[in-house]
Amino acid sequence: FKVMELSRAGLLQKGRNGRQYDRFRERITFPIRDARGRAVGFGARAMRDEQGAKYINTAENELFHKSEILYGIDRARRAMAKADRAILVEGYTDVIALHQAGMTEAVGVMGTSLTEQQVAQLSGVVNTVVLALDADAAGQKAMLRAQSVAAGRRLDIRVAAMPEGVDP
Repeated sequence: FKVMELSRAGLLQKGRNGRQYDRFRERITFPIRDARGRAVGFGARAMRDEQGAKYINTAENELFHKSEILYGIDRARRAMAKADRAILVEGYTDVIALHQAGMTEAVGVMGTSLTEQQVAQLSGVVNTVVLALDADAAGQKAMLRAQSVAAGRRLDIRVAAMPEGVDP
């Protein structure tokens, strides 16, 4: 691929010296797919504390809009419909861990903010959403916001209480 193509796809980033570099270098990288299973971007987790942000995503571009995507929706949709429930978590590793544990109706918001677009996707498949967000202040704030974002939709919002410092 050409540098311009990689840059437009959000895979490259400009450094302080003006040179382009791999946005996801030295990170565990996850493909992010839309509801139809098409790769639209990538997410990555830091492997060391000094790497800066713990999680980063492809930069917003013509294909990737973080606010419109639920991580794992392509794999979880059938299980969600069957259970009439979605388990909503914060990120890729939480979704993967829950799927490995047999809770295949789990999807992730890739952050802590549930958006109206994500609520619309969920309400088209399930009647119940279980919020299993981290027990930190950001997770608690996100749970309150989720209730207001989902207001007016026929969604039963429930909260799975997480012990302090424990991820789903």
